[in-house]
Amino acid sequence: MKKNCFQSMVALVLILLYSTNLIIAQVKIPAFTKGKVKLKFPTFMPGIMADSTVATYTNDSMIYTLNGYLFKAGGFKVPVNNNPVIIKSTTPWETITEMTNAYLQKDSKSISKLYGPSSQKKIDNILNGSQKDDFLDYVSKSKNVTILAGFDYHTGFMVITKDNTYGIHENYLVKEGTQYKLEALDDKFATSWNVALYYKFNPKPMITNINASLPDSIKLFDSVRVSCTVPEPGRWVGVYLNQLYGPTLMQIQDNGQNDMDPTPGKITFSFKAISLMTKGMKDVYVASFNFPVQMVSPSIVVNGARHVIKVY
Repeated sequence: MKKNCFQSMVALVLILLYSTNLIIAQVKIPAFTKGKVKLKFPTFMPGIMADSTVATYTNDSMIYTLNGYLFKAGGFKVPVNNNPVIIKSTTPWETITEMTNAYLQKDSKSISKLYGPSSQKKIDNILNGSQKDDFLDYVSKSKNVTILAGFDYHTGFMVITKDNTYGIHENYLVKEGTQYKLEALDDKFATSWNVALYYKFNPKPMITNINASLPDSIKLFDSVRVSCTVPEPGRWVGVYLNQLYGPTLMQIQDNGQNDMDPTPGKITFSFKAISLMTKGMKDVYVASFNFPVQMVSPSIVVNGARHVIKVY
């Protein structure tokens, strides 16, 4: 009786394992298509580089028109399994999928096959040298890889990915015959950097109806506690002086930098009048973003919540 029960349990486990592998195998890699796509984001995001040769500008936004594909709904999550990696690399998405699985399995031979001729010697030196174990340990920690976008870049194709361990990655591929191969790129242009930042911050619209309890008047060397609420936990609130392209007076992140209130969605911070520098009537603006803002942009002055403060 016990033997039959044990055999039944083993059979059940095998069925479950087979079913799991079958489900993984059925996850299809998306077809590779390209077309004109646009990305629009604020020029005042941290780290943005000027790129007038490729991007167009309108007010304080920059727009990229690229030839590629943007995944929707959070991107395409790369499927993983423990099966031996078979290198096909007939599309960029396939190459990234094979790369992810080869990295997770620490499969040196498959990793080597994924690289193109310009990078082959360098990757083989790593995989056959003293750095091998450190390299494989590092890349194998990349978990839950998601493909966000891809676009034509220089003579190849740039794929933007993210993972839960290391964040955003730029993966440059060059087509060799029928395969897309990974290549190192010494890139001196701003485009891929800016696009990667776009996906790092995922910019959302500015929110201006921030009812911050700033005072109508304050002594130059006094400070006051100011409170406000934000509609989404984790958002930033900035306090800005009416000085285009000048520095932000103060940045506060909900439940983060400078926030004295641990309650999600509620912000309390200490506002020091000395940050306004001199006595007199001051125009101050408040706005909220989902990323930190380090300078006063035209849209903040035009659309931000205006407060007039008398400093005496």
